[in-house]
Amino acid sequence: MARLALAACLVTLASGCSQPATPTLTPSVIDLGTVWSGETSERTFTLSNPGPRPVRVRRVVGSCSCQSLGIDSPDIPPGGSARIKVRLTVPDNPGPAAQTVDVEGEGLAEALTGTLLYECRPVVVPSTGNVYEVPGTWGARVRQDLRFDVKAEIHEVGARCRVGGVARVRHPVPASGPAQAGYRALQVSVEWDLHVPCGRYEQDVEIVSNDKVLKTLRVACTVSGGVECTPRSLYLGAVDLLPQSEFRLIVKDATGPAAIEAIDVASGCPLEVVQIDRSAGIVVLKSVPKAKSEGGPAKTEAYLHVKLAATDEPLLVPVRWFGCGKAR
Repeated sequence: MARLALAACLVTLASGCSQPATPTLTPSVIDLGTVWSGETSERTFTLSNPGPRPVRVRRVVGSCSCQSLGIDSPDIPPGGSARIKVRLTVPDNPGPAAQTVDVEGEGLAEALTGTLLYECRPVVVPSTGNVYEVPGTWGARVRQDLRFDVKAEIHEVGARCRVGGVARVRHPVPASGPAQAGYRALQVSVEWDLHVPCGRYEQDVEIVSNDKVLKTLRVACTVSGGVECTPRSLYLGAVDLLPQSEFRLIVKDATGPAAIEAIDVASGCPLEVVQIDRSAGIVVLKSVPKAKSEGGPAKTEAYLHVKLAATDEPLLVPVRWFGCGKAR
């Protein structure tokens, strides 16, 4: 029996000696706790190499583009270690979340994974989700109030519309009613001028602080009961690069082709009128190439004012274009 016990011990020792220590990534999990959306957090994992062979790191990959990763040195000698630094900008996805960091390379039998856990608390909480809907009748002016809660410590809050919409936004003001704990209630008013072709319009409204976008809300308005235009907006592209192009507008009302009295092209808009078929409701325009401007790309927008015989207010047709700027 003693000989059998001794033999078992020798087998166990031999087995242990045949399994050299393997590289490790520590800690395996980092819990950030509760963090705000947009907040930046920096943490460090340590890649240790206790084995007899060197390790060469080939890739350090994060599970999200919101991570910025770096390593002290990709070459880790036996007995050495390297720090892997993670800089996480918390995405605007409320609730519990997990992000991973994978390390791959020579001397690693498989990828080593570190995990970041956190609970995201949004900086801006909309009252009705991210999309606000409002119906509209052609020719009306409609105001749409967007209520939201914002992190109480953020004092400078503004709002702006992205280029390309038919709405205008006012500066945020305090809203009535209680806010969630840790927040204050604000409201922005979006104003629509619905002298535009019938159809559905969407507009992105950015809630900003110190020129940083905190949240993007989407407002939508469906215009009905008025004038139709095909197409209902014009996109000219890069007017300082593209060749001259022609565009045709067809305008109709409830009875058929809309009688056009005149059309006014806004100053600076790179279009000119070629022909107007007043009784058929057809306008032909052509783009006018603009000289390259100083600076980088610039998006610009304007309206065509189409005066109709049946209405006192003109039809507003949105036009968008951009210039590429002077080559550097």
